[in-house]
Parts: sequence; structure tokens; C-alpha cells
Amino acid sequence: MRPEPSAQDLRDHADAGVMSLALDALSEHAPERARALLKQGHSEPAKAMDDVWRLHTQGVEEQMLQTQDMLHQVEQFCAWQSQLLHGLPVPVLLLNRHGAIIEANDEALRLIGHAGEETAPLLLLSRLFPQGDAGSRLRLALTAAVSQGSAKLEESALMCLDGRQVWAELRMTRVRPRQEGARAIELACVIVDLTDRRIAREAEERARDAEQERSLAEQAAQTKTQLLSRVSHELRTPLNAVQGFCQLLQMNLQSTPDKRNEYLQHISTASKQLLELVEEMLDLNRAESGHLNLCMGPTSVAVLVPTVLAQHEPMAAPLNLSLSADLPEDAPDLRADARRVRHILTNLVSNAVKYNRQGGQVLVRLGHNGKEGWVEVEDSGIGLSEAQLAHLFEPFNRLGAEQSGSRGFGLGLSICKAYADAMGGRLEAWSNVGVGSRFRLTLPRWMAESS
Repeated sequence: MRPEPSAQDLRDHADAGVMSLALDALSEHAPERARALLKQGHSEPAKAMDDVWRLHTQGVEEQMLQTQDMLHQVEQFCAWQSQLLHGLPVPVLLLNRHGAIIEANDEALRLIGHAGEETAPLLLLSRLFPQGDAGSRLRLALTAAVSQGSAKLEESALMCLDGRQVWAELRMTRVRPRQEGARAIELACVIVDLTDRRIAREAEERARDAEQERSLAEQAAQTKTQLLSRVSHELRTPLNAVQGFCQLLQMNLQSTPDKRNEYLQHISTASKQLLELVEEMLDLNRAESGHLNLCMGPTSVAVLVPTVLAQHEPMAAPLNLSLSADLPEDAPDLRADARRVRHILTNLVSNAVKYNRQGGQVLVRLGHNGKEGWVEVEDSGIGLSEAQLAHLFEPFNRLGAEQSGSRGFGLGLSICKAYADAMGGRLEAWSNVGVGSRFRLTLPRWMAESS
């Protein structure tokens, strides 16, 4: 049988166990010292235990000092990082993925109008955007920045907390989350203030608009001056005739009845010219101002054309002109004022005859598509240059025709174009010098629901 251990043996065994545990703890920090104490512990266990405890305490204290130093360094780095953020000369916001402002630097707080302590207000970035398109674009930019790493919100209006409105561009970049939860920073947002640039651009636009308005006003004044000059010239001719023949009547009261009748006939002709001119001017003014009385209805241009051509046969006979028409059987009714269409056709055919050449021709043709119908008057006359075409529809501009001795005021085509515009159509012209001209009146087709 194994003999029972004595009390001394038990104490030695316990001291050896404690010593072993202490040395294990010590060996992590001072292995050389632990081996030395292990040898000493066989002879002086109590002293060895004191040395082990003292060394262990010293190691723990050194670890605490190291930990405190590391914490101090971390605090210094965080303070430097915060100082760097707040000292940046551009507005910067730190956001979570939903666009909530977690932190903001001084420039950002100033820009968004946050008063009070220099701490970021707890609000959503969308609070700074008015409802509408800008808010939708912000949500799309936030989603893109989180998923793709970066996004840009182009020039948008921000409504600041102090009521100001600024224009800015937002550039967002995804960053590594600093912590978990609702206050986790996942986006850095740089705000580029574009307000000054926007104001400068708007000022340029206003200046450009003002310059354009001034130019238009000058052109209108010049046009008015030219118009008055032409009106006075056109009025002067028949008025001089009226005045002259009245004076002749007064001077020759004893003249023969035939002579008096001749003078009165001249006065009557000049008076009719004056009345015609005044009526045309009034009609042109009513058409351009939108006060022209129109009787819109289904109008068959194919019925009007033969009548108009027949009226001009006596005028075409001396020049041996050929007047013809191409009238398809399926020509549709057009939505128009029949009286105004007849006036336009009469004017176009009259000009085609008046400015044609000996043995020439005048052709009237109709055409249409699903929405519109048109009538064209084509002649083989003297034609017009590009410079003349540019001023074709100007009132009182006869394009040099007054030198040929042909009668007129230069209002006919101006009135025709005004009529066409008033009826929802258009009047166009093409011409070549020495070849001839072609005019086209286009009008909408008459729809069934209009009847």
C-alpha cells in the first residue's frame, strides 16, 4: 500500500501549484525572470511568490499605461479629424444611407442657415429641398451613391433653415460606416454653392432679353416710321388728284359740261382709291390684331377657282395668256371663310396675270393629304429674287413694281397672308427670276365633327 502523505507534503504540493500558476502568468510578460524564479522556488517558495506577485502587478500597470497612451492617441486623432472637417473651406455633410445629417462642418452649417450651437441639426437632407422634381432627384442620388459609390445632384434650389434660397450642386461619396445603427455615417456630401453663378447667369439673360426687347422696339419703331412714310405717300397721290381737280373746277366754273364731268370722274376715281386704301388698312389691322370677323365653314375651293379665272380672262387677253386649272374630283372641303379664300385667290391670280409675259400661262392646281388641302397659283412671269422674297409680305412694299406703272398699294399679299393666318392656314411663295413664281395657300380640311 502507498503511504498516506503528511501535512508538510500537502503544503509543499499546494505551494508548488500556486507557484506554477503564478509563473505561468508571469511567463507571458517576463519569461527569463520566470525561469529564474522557478529554480529559486524549490528552495525559497515564499520569497519566490512575493517576487512573482510584484512582477505580475508591475506588468499589469505597464499594460494599463500603454492602453491609456493608446486611448489618448486615438482621442487626439479624433480631435484632429474633427478639427480638419470643421476647418474645411467647403461645406461638407456626413449622412446616413437615408440622407439624415449626422454631422456637418462650419461652412455647411452656415450655408444651410443653422443658428445656435455649432452642432449638426438632426434632420433629413430632403428637408432642404422643396417638394417636386428636386426631391425626387435627391432620392435617386442617395440610392446611387450607396449602391455605386458616388453620385452627383446637378444644380438645384435649396430652401435653407433661415428662409434663404440658394442654388447648389451636391456631390456624394460612400464611406466606410463608423458605427452601426441609425447614426452610422455612410455618405460624405460636398455642397458646391452655385448661387453667385446662377445670379450672374440670370443677370446676363435679363440683359440679353432687355437688349433683344430694345432691338425689337427699335425695329418696330423703324417699321412704323416706314409704314407711315409709305401710307403718307400712297395717300398723297389720290389726295393731290382730288385737290387738283377741285381747283380746276373752281377756276373753270364756266367750262363745258363735258369738261366738268371729266374732272368729276377723276375726283371720283381718286376718292375710290382713298376709300380702298383705308379699307385695306383697316382690314389688315383687324386681321393682325385677331379681331377679324370670320365665317368659318366647309369651303369647296374647286368651286371658287373657275369663277376667279373667268373674272381675269379680259385682263389676260391682251397678253395672250393661258389660264388653266387642275381640279381633281376628290378635292375635299376645307375649313375656311369662303369670302376670304376668294379674296386670296383673286389677288394671287391677279398678280400672276399682271406680272406675266406675253404668251405666258397661269396654272391653278389643287392638292391635299389626310389633314390639309392646298391651292397653288403658278405663273411663267418675271419672277422674284431671294432678296425680294424676304420682303414679299411686308405692307406697302411693292418690291419695285411701282416703277412699272402698275396700280396698287402693296397691301394685297400682306392682307392675304393675314387672312391665311387668321383661318389657321399659311401662305407660302417660291420664285425664280425669269422663270416665274408659285404661291400656295394651305388650309385644314373640314372635319365631320365640325358640321
